Amino acid sequence: MSCERTPTGAPADQVKGLVGRRLGDRYILRAWLGQGGLADVYRADDERLGRPVAVKIARIGEDPVAVRERFAREARIAARLSSPHIVAVYDAGEADGRPFLVMEYIAGPSLAEHLAQHGPLPLGRAVVIVCDVLQALARAHAQGVIHGDVTPANILLTPEGRAKLADFGAASQANGSTGGLWGTPGYVAPEVLSGAPPTPAADIFAVGVLLHALLTGRLPTVADDTVQLASDLPAEVRPVLVRALAPDPAERYPSASAFFAALVRLAEPGLGLTQPLPGRAAGESVRPAMLAGRRGLLLGLIGLLGLGLLLAQRPGVAGPGESATPIWAAGAPAGPTATATPTVTPQPSPTPTLPPTPTPVPTPTLAPAPSPTPARLTLAAVRAQVVARLGDSDTGRDLVRRLDDLATALQDGERREATKKARALARAVQEAMHDGRLPADLGAALLQLLTALEH
Repeated sequence: MSCERTPTGAPADQVKGLVGRRLGDRYILRAWLGQGGLADVYRADDERLGRPVAVKIARIGEDPVAVRERFAREARIAARLSSPHIVAVYDAGEADGRPFLVMEYIAGPSLAEHLAQHGPLPLGRAVVIVCDVLQALARAHAQGVIHGDVTPANILLTPEGRAKLADFGAASQANGSTGGLWGTPGYVAPEVLSGAPPTPAADIFAVGVLLHALLTGRLPTVADDTVQLASDLPAEVRPVLVRALAPDPAERYPSASAFFAALVRLAEPGLGLTQPLPGRAAGESVRPAMLAGRRGLLLGLIGLLGLGLLLAQRPGVAGPGESATPIWAAGAPAGPTATATPTVTPQPSPTPTLPPTPTPVPTPTLAPAPSPTPARLTLAAVRAQVVARLGDSDTGRDLVRRLDDLATALQDGERREATKKARALARAVQEAMHDGRLPADLGAALLQLLTALEH
């Protein structure tokens, strides 16, 4: 949980009786934050490290053994998932026969609380939140973990407005073991309701429901192998949700990174999402309020790409099939670049703030570079990663050819030709990400490099 609330309805012994108590030799409970089906969550002080933490304490019911096993599973799973988009678990223990987890404290509301207070979100804001969640799921799925309960209640918002996925208590693993009760009504995929074991495609379905709920304040209607979307959804989002919410899991996006790539495609200039639009006037329908958020969608997604998009891996720790070194760092020249083709060097902050007043950039042309060396060095570094990770595949050969052609055009000072080749390369990268042929972190670096070259 995240923000302090009046503990209305909370059991007295768990609100008044535990606040002020010490757990072990280091945690002091300071305030009750909220409760779920099996536990209460408190804000606490970690006296040893001098930081605030959140402590999740189990309520022992009729089956204490099952509760302890569930907490132990959640601790083991969460400890494996290091990501800036997943609430970190620091410690686990037991006090007075009740297991507890010590977690990262997020000083912001849950997404459910935010929606209850503010209603549906603008398109750009909703997409940024969903992209954060997809990055968290990409990391979990790479570790063989299926979250199983992706809902607004299990997503916490940081003060900077970024999203973190919490509560892996219902998670299942690739070996088929689960945490028991699975999912929240309305977010559970049809095949799981029919008794099939959960797969990553079930999480994809839940994220589709989440995006629909963020934009409309309502859940899609699922019945008889069909999904009915709200009529006031922005038109450009409908095909994305049609695929994410497909009743047949084989027809959904093949991975969280492919879903992410589809949302990145919404920022293409041809869709008009970078144009400023008016806000909602009094008495106007809900949809124009959503449309007002499109203005920041492109820069919001570019901000996500600027994080490195290592799909939630720690610096220097590579996930399956991923490079441990950020590809934009390899071979990049030292020091600032004063040319019109700067190197791509994202800031390593885990929860950066989005620009408060983003300025749309409608596909500018390339400016002539006094010296092509920095651009060529950066292109060479990315080219080397493409070769190393894609090898002699059709996608790898195609991207290498396009990178070489772009480098040659830059070297020769052919502005128009370089602009044309850069845009064609960007489309090829987006298509490869969308089809799952290009890892999301590698594609993100390519897109960010091309964005920098066009500025």
